[in-house]
Parts: sequence; structure tokens; C-alpha cells
Amino acid sequence: MSGRTQLASIPPASPPPVLTIRDLGFQAPALKKRATGQTILQNLNLNLREQEFVSIVGPSGCGKSTLLNFIAGLLPVQQGEIHLAEKQPGEAYSLGYMFQQHGLLPWRNVRDNVGLGLEIQGVAKRDIVERSQRVLNDLGLTGYEQHYPAQLSGGMCQRVALARMLVSSPDILLMDEPFGALDAQTRVFIQELFSHYWETHKKTVLFVTHDLAEALFLSDRIVVMGARPGRIVAEYDITFPRPRHFDTLRTSSRFGSLLNQLWQDIKSHTVTGGQRDA
Repeated sequence: MSGRTQLASIPPASPPPVLTIRDLGFQAPALKKRATGQTILQNLNLNLREQEFVSIVGPSGCGKSTLLNFIAGLLPVQQGEIHLAEKQPGEAYSLGYMFQQHGLLPWRNVRDNVGLGLEIQGVAKRDIVERSQRVLNDLGLTGYEQHYPAQLSGGMCQRVALARMLVSSPDILLMDEPFGALDAQTRVFIQELFSHYWETHKKTVLFVTHDLAEALFLSDRIVVMGARPGRIVAEYDITFPRPRHFDTLRTSSRFGSLLNQLWQDIKSHTVTGGQRDA
């Protein structure tokens, strides 16, 4: 009998998250003297892995947008910790932020709106034009480079705003209801366009939405926030194979089942009339 000991293979360690949020809390200032401010976030914990698409859903007012503002550094952290990993020692992950309103400058054409951030960074004009054109091509905006926002539909303006965020190639995309103001048909079109872009470029995304079908279509993982004080109350891994097609996916029984589960989670953690729904 051999005396050699068989060692069990050890699986490789998972890479550390690119974004870690621990025990995040936030209390809004009181509106009246001697009053207590409202607690918006409480003990919120979340990790985001590289190249992961995570959507945040939850009732209105639960602090979803506030959370993104903390991550982006627009609000100082009161309680808890937000940590962005480093790609290399001393090299931080970069952030892009997209809002529900496109915020395009009406006096700049499409190409100049897209290249605005690069211009502020001091990138050479020739590089700005090349990089802007590349992302405009990716988002189906070829031929509209010289148009102004007033000449575009709402959906096209949102695509330009999306291009403006993507042109600088940020490592992590923070997206706050970016397609929420669009009509249903345009919204599905842009969802599929962005899904294709993501599958090609594999950006890390944290995506806030009220549209549960949108979250299911786009995401690798969905986290559900409860009503104020906002915190994570449920989490779902979304394993539909990619590439995804909305018309096919939404007719599947699994899609319908998950949609119902998400709705029930949100409903059970929504405060109405001072009481939680049963």
C-alpha cells in the first residue's frame, strides 16, 4: 500500500469584488428644528463583481438613486463604507454615470455632445472624433453626427447620452433609470441595443430601474431593496442564456415566474398607509 496522501484539489479563489459596500447608512437632514431627519438607507451591504450586470429594483423612495450618488462620490458617506478596488496598485476603477434625463447641450451637435467629456479631459481633437464615431456606430447613430438634440427623438437623445457615457470607456457604469422616460417600443429597442453592446464589451454595470422585465432581460443578478430605510431584502441570480432576445424571453414560463416573484418581494416590502403589505 502506498504511503502517498491524495490531496484534494483546491478551486481557485474568486476574484475580489470591484465594488464593496458595507453597512451603508444615511439620514437626511431634518426639515424643522429639533426634529429627527428621515433615515434613507440603513445597514446596506452589496458587492459588485467585475463584468457583472446587476440591477437594483424596489419601491419608489427606497434610496436607489441615493445609493448611486454615494458610489459616484456626489454625497459624502455618513455611515458605513464604500470601497472601489484597484486594477493595479495605485490605479483606480473609473466610473461613468447616466441619468434618466439625457442632459444634452442644445447648442452642440451629436458628435460634440458625445465628445464633451473627452474634451474636458484634454484628449486630442482627432482622438475625440475617432472615439466618438466608434461608439456612435455601435449605437446605431451613424449619419446623425451633425444633428442637434432638437432634431432628434427622445430615444435618439438617450442613445446619444449613452454614447457620451461610453466614449470614455469607464470601468463601472452607474445607470439611474436611463430608459425610464421612453415609450415602451423605443425602450425595448434600446434595451436590446445596450444588451448587445454589453455582451460585446462586458462592462461592469449597476443599473437602477422600476421596470422588472427590463431588469430580468438585462441582468446577471437582481437585488431588491425594501422601503425606507432602504436595505437589500432579496437577491436573484439571472441565468437566462445570452445573447438574449426580449420577444422570446418574455414568453418563457421562467421569465413570468421570476417576474411574479420580484413583484411579490417588492410588494411585501412596500409601506402603504403606514403599514407594510402582508
